[in-house]
Formats: sequence, structure tokens, C-alpha cells
Amino acid sequence: MNTALHFAAQFTKDKKCIQILLENGADPLSRNRVYETPLDLASRYGKIDFVTLFLESKSDIISQIYKVGTRPKTSPFHLAARSGHKEVCRIFVEARVDINAFNAEGSTALHEATQFGKKDVVLYLLEKGADPSRKNDISQTPLELFNTFNKNAHGHVIQKLLMGIFFFFFLL
Repeated sequence: MNTALHFAAQFTKDKKCIQILLENGADPLSRNRVYETPLDLASRYGKIDFVTLFLESKSDIISQIYKVGTRPKTSPFHLAARSGHKEVCRIFVEARVDINAFNAEGSTALHEATQFGKKDVVLYLLEKGADPSRKNDISQTPLELFNTFNKNAHGHVIQKLLMGIFFFFFLL
């Protein structure tokens, strides 16, 4: 079931509403029926201020999401990448989320941004050191995943970015 914080994270633009809920014990990591947290929703919808508030509300929030040796079923970083929210991705990178972390499906944020055709996020992640040679659970690199699923308007740009970085990566 969704909590008031789930609804606020998704539907409000009022930062004060989020602050009041957090001050009164609302948990940004509480899960609803489909296993989403308020932090997931804020990340998916690109609500930069809310993501920042949620991260500041718990000192160990990143370690709770990305426990060593586990793969989160949902990941706010991956949701931001697949939704094309570069600034939200930046917040997670600055919070020291492993840029090459896998989600439950074995994809990295670069896989997600590539699959959904988010060229600005693809470029940002590559600039920040995302590994284009990482394979997901079905043994596909981001480029291979792109070639399988993505035929959007930015396709040629993403393909060139991945190919250029991929070949450069192996020259090192």
C-alpha cells in the first residue's frame, strides 16, 4: 500500500510537504505493493529536491539500498537513468553510489539509459566512468542491449558514444 510519502513523492511539487512527512517519521525506503519506495518514485519522476531531501534524511540510506553482495530489486539510480534524469543521476554519483552497480536484473544504470534511449544520461555515465563492457544477466553489454531493443531518434548518437568509448576502453 502506498504511504502519504509515496503519494507526495509522485504527485506533489511542494518540498515543504515532503519535509513535514519526513519530520514526522515517514520512511523514504518504505515499500508499496509493487516494491517501490518514495525515493524510487522521486527518482523516476526527476524530482531533484525530493531525492536530495530523502538522501539527507537518513545517513545510511545509500548503504541500505546497495547492501554489499546484494542487488536491489529496484534501484532509484537505475530508475533515474532509464527515465533520463541526468541531474538525479548526478546526485547519486555524488552520493557515491557505485556507477557500475547491478540491479536485480543484472543491469547497470548504463544498460538502463541505453535501453531507453537516454543519450544525455548515457554520455554523463560514460564521462563518470561507467564500464561499457559490463554484461547483464543475459550476457549483453549496453551496446549489445541497445542493438537488440532500441531504435529511437537518438539511436545513432548513443551507438556511436558506446562504440567510441567501448573501443577506447579496451585500448587502455
